[in-house]
Amino acid sequence: MKFDGLHSMQNHIIEVTNIATRLSTLGMKVDDAFLVQFILNSLPLEYGPF
Repeated sequence: MKFDGLHSMQNHIIEVTNIATRLSTLGMKVDDAFLVQFILNSLPLEYGPF
């Protein structure tokens, strides 16, 4: 899942966290550090300094 720029950054982050929450309810725990790294990796190169 990559940030496409069609929606706000906030919506992208909320969507990814919602997916992680749904996975958690299925018994698949998503570590917070992994989630942050996943979100950062889903951003375009222009967000590289983050």
